[in-house]
Amino acid sequence: MNEHTDSLAQRKHDYLYSHTTLLDSIRPGSSFEDDYIMAYCHDSKDGHWYGLQNSGVLYIPPAVGSIRIIPLEKDIPRKMVALDSQMMLIAGLWGLYLFNTETQQVVRKLVNGNLFTSEMYADHHGRVWISTNKGLYCYSHGETQLFHKANVPGFVHDFVRFAVPVDEQRMLVCNYMHNLGYLYPRQHQWTLLNSQLPELDNYRTMIVAEPLSNRNHIAVCTQNGFFILDTRADTLMRHPLVQQVAHFCRKYNCILHDRTGRLWVGTQNGLILIAEGKLQRITRAEGLSNQCIQAIAEDLKGYIWISTSSGVNRIRINEPDNTPHIRAITVNDGLPAVEMIERGICMMPDGKLYLASSEGIVVLSTMDFTDVPSPPTLELVGLTVAEEQFPMDTLSLVLNYRQNHIELQVSTLDYAHPKNTRYRYRVLQLEDGWHATTDDGDGRLATIRLSALPPGRYTVEVQASSSDNLWGETFRKTFIIQPPIWLTWWAKVIYLLIGLIGLITLMSEYLRRKRGKMQRENEQRINELFELRENARHQFAQAVEIDPERLTTSSEEQQLIERMLRVIGENMSNTNYSVDLLARDIGMSRANLYKKMQTMLGVTPNDFIRNVRLKHAAELLMKSQVPVNQLSLMVGFQTPRYFSQCFRKMFGVTPTEYREGKSTAP
Repeated sequence: MNEHTDSLAQRKHDYLYSHTTLLDSIRPGSSFEDDYIMAYCHDSKDGHWYGLQNSGVLYIPPAVGSIRIIPLEKDIPRKMVALDSQMMLIAGLWGLYLFNTETQQVVRKLVNGNLFTSEMYADHHGRVWISTNKGLYCYSHGETQLFHKANVPGFVHDFVRFAVPVDEQRMLVCNYMHNLGYLYPRQHQWTLLNSQLPELDNYRTMIVAEPLSNRNHIAVCTQNGFFILDTRADTLMRHPLVQQVAHFCRKYNCILHDRTGRLWVGTQNGLILIAEGKLQRITRAEGLSNQCIQAIAEDLKGYIWISTSSGVNRIRINEPDNTPHIRAITVNDGLPAVEMIERGICMMPDGKLYLASSEGIVVLSTMDFTDVPSPPTLELVGLTVAEEQFPMDTLSLVLNYRQNHIELQVSTLDYAHPKNTRYRYRVLQLEDGWHATTDDGDGRLATIRLSALPPGRYTVEVQASSSDNLWGETFRKTFIIQPPIWLTWWAKVIYLLIGLIGLITLMSEYLRRKRGKMQRENEQRINELFELRENARHQFAQAVEIDPERLTTSSEEQQLIERMLRVIGENMSNTNYSVDLLARDIGMSRANLYKKMQTMLGVTPNDFIRNVRLKHAAELLMKSQVPVNQLSLMVGFQTPRYFSQCFRKMFGVTPTEYREGKSTAP
């Protein structure tokens, strides 16, 4: 270790207040004031560690890179373009300047006055075309020439939005808001395209134009979409992905066609990358510092640099999955908190990036921001459960139900640039998406708070990312919150058994009562049925007229009686009509008919036939004067004597007495 001459106290002071002075080396045993340096080491990230006898450990991180802001002589820079390796042309709000990047001084003010420059473009002849509200300036070899309404017939206004070379003879120029046409600088002639391409009037203010790989095709961005102009055929071609871009945003700020043929479109709602016929949108979710894209440039390594309304980002596309690798440069890296100007960007050949801002020219060296070799790893540095500190080496925590408030503190142990560190976490059993964590303000620690967790097994996953937006390995912590006694599995089994016993008891009581009710209802129905049967039998035995409805208890029985009465009536005079014939005619067997008659009327089928004959005979005796002998044959009796016996047995009188009105029967 080499000696150093400056005091450590001064270097500590310089580090704490300016962060610009680093100790190159130090010798143990050196002293400053009343303290001594006992040890020193230099880590792999170019950080310096000093062990002090009384004051602890002093750490001096490596320098990230110098970022400066250069004021522009009481003017606000708006657009910039490189002339060579050293000289740059700057358009401010109040003039046009020739600027030396080596001395970082304005060499000469070329144009004075309120220009309000909207765009600058350098062609391959070394000329720079400056679009202003005074007209179109052309700068070449220290001289400027102005094209405006006074010397270009057809210009409707002096305000020029942009000018892009098409070929050796002409420029594509937007005059005023959306008047697009060709300017022939040598002849001071202007040809308007809107007359032959009326669809141009559908676009509002045109912003910027960019030649594509096919030099005949120029992409034009407007405030409500973008299109491609074929300058050879003078036709408009709508990009096949225009509708997808419009789904996110219709207002475009800038555009870049890089050396690989990819098209970068900056909008007010994210960065659009169009490559190989596919569209990819890059937003804050992928690591951008802000979604309002102000300017885009490409460096010598092929990295894309963009400025947003609150930061600068470096982007490269990882192969083969085409995922964006974003390095965010923010105020934590020394970037001043200023507002960036739209399309105010210039990449110099030496790798320095110049950005136009509201406070001046921001200068940073792209070489200072190298890739981080590996994403950060996480360590658990604190574990608190229900406001009680727990050992951090426990692989799996088993907690009771009251210990459901858990707080984890994690850190990347990155002492060099902790403010660039971001953290995110998720609980696998509760969600799939990631949540940003709450850090301590400088990125050294991140705190994850989980409150009021129900009993269960949980796994917390945490990841960290540095400014390059690469997320490191996942840190996992598993813990188990046990349920209270009344929610344990065996308690639930007991609850289940008690519930089953109670349910069985209730069901048994319900079934018992239901059986009793059904038994009472059945007894009541049986009694009613017996009563109905008894009334039917009495009606059949006593009444002369047979009413099937009063003899039966159901429609089925009523239909059976009606069929029997009909077939018996059809065979009333047939003395040979028997029970077998009756069963055949009504479609029943003799045995079933016998059972049915016994159930309904308590008589046999033979008695039913005879009684029907006798009741019909009683009706004939009352309505006609047919002799009894002849009447017996009419109702199916073979002899008058047998008829008289059966009639007397049923009605208590002879047929003659019944006719004479001596009957006591109903």
